[in-house]
Amino acid sequence: LWVANPSSISIFDDISGKALGIVPLPDGPRYLSIPPGATVYATTTKGTVVAVDLNAPYTATPLISGGDYGPMDYDASTGEVYVPDRKNNQFVVLTPLNAGFKVPKEPNYVLKLAARPSSIAITNDGQLGFGALDNGSVALYDIPARQLIATIQTGGSPRFIISGVYPPTFGTTPQQASLFVQAANIAGYLIVVALLIVPIILFRHYARRRDPKDDEKKAKVPPAS
Repeated sequence: LWVANPSSISIFDDISGKALGIVPLPDGPRYLSIPPGATVYATTTKGTVVAVDLNAPYTATPLISGGDYGPMDYDASTGEVYVPDRKNNQFVVLTPLNAGFKVPKEPNYVLKLAARPSSIAITNDGQLGFGALDNGSVALYDIPARQLIATIQTGGSPRFIISGVYPPTFGTTPQQASLFVQAANIAGYLIVVALLIVPIILFRHYARRRDPKDDEKKAKVPPAS
């Protein structure tokens, strides 16, 4: 468990709650992102993004500066980290940082925006990116092509955004997914009922088909001496 404090990041065992360590960050950590691997990315109040090695002694490496960075997300398929930059109206994309290797030149690339971004969400398959913009819209990006697909007007001033599983496990809309869940529940109930009723029906059917002569023969057999 990684917790951003005013001037450090505290690390705890998420089961026992035991404190495991502290990473001093005088610039003040704000938002954290932990993609697969051994690196924690942290934005700071001083307009920087640093990478912290998950392996002790938890060394912090500066990556980029000069922005006003918001809540991040990552592409699970590539490990790239997407950072909203409110100061420069863009998403900054960072190359994955691997422990023990040379720090790559950052950023990898940027996606320019028409308004200030508040946050970003990347689908789990790395195909789509959703950016919340403070002009009352959400920008939809084709991540592999690095292209804007559409702009969805939501009104207000979106501050945070999150995406569900994509492609969805059942259906392509919440309504379709709900229907699939209901159908699965009904099917489950039918199976339970069948497991209870079928044995009773089979038992009765077997009892009716028994030959009465068998019972008579059994009755005439003298007991063993």
